[in-house]
Amino acid sequence: NSTVTLNNTILKEHKLPQIWIQDSKLEGINCEILDGQESGIMLRSNSMADLSHCIISNHLITNIQVTMESRLNLIHSTIKLSEGIGLQLRDKSIANFEKTIFEKNKFSQLSLTEGSIASLKECSIMDGGQLGVYVENKGNCTIVACKINNHPNTAITVSDSEITVLDSEISKNDGNGILALNSSVLNLESSKFHSNNMPHIAGKTSCKLTANHCDFSDGKSIYMLDQSEVNLTYCKILD
Repeated sequence: NSTVTLNNTILKEHKLPQIWIQDSKLEGINCEILDGQESGIMLRSNSMADLSHCIISNHLITNIQVTMESRLNLIHSTIKLSEGIGLQLRDKSIANFEKTIFEKNKFSQLSLTEGSIASLKECSIMDGGQLGVYVENKGNCTIVACKINNHPNTAITVSDSEITVLDSEISKNDGNGILALNSSVLNLESSKFHSNNMPHIAGKTSCKLTANHCDFSDGKSIYMLDQSEVNLTYCKILD
């Protein structure tokens, strides 16, 4: 039940998580958490963090781990250059991101699993080592006014989970724009998919796609199979 407040603070080069918050609260502004040999921030056991204008970079496992029903609010920040996952949400945790950059993290840039929930608004997810967003095991992710581009794998992979994409652009990925597996649900609204090297939307095994006012261009558009369902309204499929 403690509160830790960091202002204009630098932490770097620790062997274990540089910040470990358990049953407590973290507040941070204008901080840099760099070059750790494990994780940058660990939140667990109903902890909460509010961070703004922070840089969390260059950790061997993950830049931020949020687990055991913890909550994270991240604004105007940068998550980059992790040797593992950029940011991981597990075990019914919740995170909100606004005007935050995820870039050049080696595995998934943002990972949600075990019933966790994330919302992203005006974020950029780019230049990852593998994929942009990975959602599995009853996760739920809402993406609003974001750009996800330049990944050698998929921009978004969803398994047994649900995502909503609004007013966003998913482009220039070597894999799919969105790959859906195992009864996943995709809700797309007013978004643009273009210049992905594999189908912009691919789904298999009882997935459901609903898209309204979306544009699919310059590539292979939609590929769904194995008892999947597709509902398109006012969409454009071009080139």
